Amino acid sequence: MGGLSVAARDMGMRVVAGVDMNPSALRTFAKNFPEAEAIEGSVESRMIVEQCRALLGGDGENLTIVLSGPPCQGFSAAGSRDPKDRRNGVLVAVARAIAKIQPDCAVIENVSTVLAEKHGDRLRARRTCGSGSGWS
Repeated sequence: MGGLSVAARDMGMRVVAGVDMNPSALRTFAKNFPEAEAIEGSVESRMIVEQCRALLGGDGENLTIVLSGPPCQGFSAAGSRDPKDRRNGVLVAVARAIAKIQPDCAVIENVSTVLAEKHGDRLRARRTCGSGSGWS
């Protein structure tokens, strides 16, 4: 819905796009940021990431920052903590997207327990970031 984007805008940044799979959340984002692209889909999609990369441009004059708040239910003490929760993969997809877009900075907001060792194997098993595309 654009909570991180509101903070960015309040700090004087230009919001270029928002990506979400929830149409209601996208409608709210579009209302809050009419100048930005509201993209329905997932950062797990190569096409969505390419669309974001194209929107950012990379003119060398402006710094680019990727802000993301992937779902935390699979990691949060207040959530399901289900290792098989499909939404868990979004966090790793965000990392892949950042590697592909190569912004000047990236901020990922999530719960602190995502860094707990008990989730380490889950994240390492899904990690395919780096110089390769990361998509299979």
